[in-house]
Amino acid sequence: MYQANGELAQAVFDLSKQRKHREVELEVSQNRLVELEVKLSELEGERDRLLARFEEVEEANGRLKKEYDSLQQLYRSQWEQLLKQEVEGTELIQSMIDIKAQAARDLNYRNEKPKRVKEKNLEKDLAIVSRVPISLDTEVFHPVQKLSPEAVSHQETKIFKPFQSFRSSSLSLPPHPRLFQSFKDLFRKRANTSFVGVDCNPTNFCSVARVPARVRFSLEAHDGEVNAVKFSPNSKILATGGSDRKVKLWDIVGGMLQKVKTLEGSNDGVTSIEFDPSGLQLLAGSYDNTARLWSLKDCELKVCLSRISFCV
Repeated sequence: MYQANGELAQAVFDLSKQRKHREVELEVSQNRLVELEVKLSELEGERDRLLARFEEVEEANGRLKKEYDSLQQLYRSQWEQLLKQEVEGTELIQSMIDIKAQAARDLNYRNEKPKRVKEKNLEKDLAIVSRVPISLDTEVFHPVQKLSPEAVSHQETKIFKPFQSFRSSSLSLPPHPRLFQSFKDLFRKRANTSFVGVDCNPTNFCSVARVPARVRFSLEAHDGEVNAVKFSPNSKILATGGSDRKVKLWDIVGGMLQKVKTLEGSNDGVTSIEFDPSGLQLLAGSYDNTARLWSLKDCELKVCLSRISFCV
């Protein structure tokens, strides 16, 4: 009996010890549960904040998407307007180019019309003068003689010295005002260059002459048309002006032209040239209604004369 009571007491002690151990474990579990509940509440609060932030971001994204769509639509419309304006600009430029080209053609036609009329009149004058014998009044009288075609062909093979003038001879032309206007200076200053068939006597002057029939010397003087030609007063320098807006000076050496200087500064094609009596200055007119004066010593532009102002 005592043994049974001892065993029971020992069992009670063990159970009591196990109970306390279980109570400690339970208390630890409860504390852990409380901590987890607190952490859970914190996580739930964080989740609520994140949900609210998500809703705000969603709303902001919606607004940005609407703005992006509106900007995209505005970009498309602006791009279409830009393309349309580029096409209109191209058409406008092309129309302006066409207008300028037509204006240039009209201006060229107006500028060339007097020249064409002058060329036609010159052709008529040449046709008239080619049929009229030219007599020369000299110190010794020699009657005008007509050459046969064989004699003319023979005389054309003779060697001439072009640009060699004879001051002692003078020409008398039949009355023809326009013809005299065109050839007076040419025959007075360059008489020898105006004859193709001649019959020379021992006193070295010509008794029979006619208009030139072939070219003695040809030269590409300008980049375009040559509008004006003028000899200096001493007949040693030839000045030419052309549509390339330049005036060129040529020296006459052995019947050939050698370029000496180029006078630049004109804004349009040169139409006329004139030397001063000393031959040291040159005046040239151009299509832009201006006249320019150059000094031949240093080839510098001295004066530019226009309709309304003077530019030095």
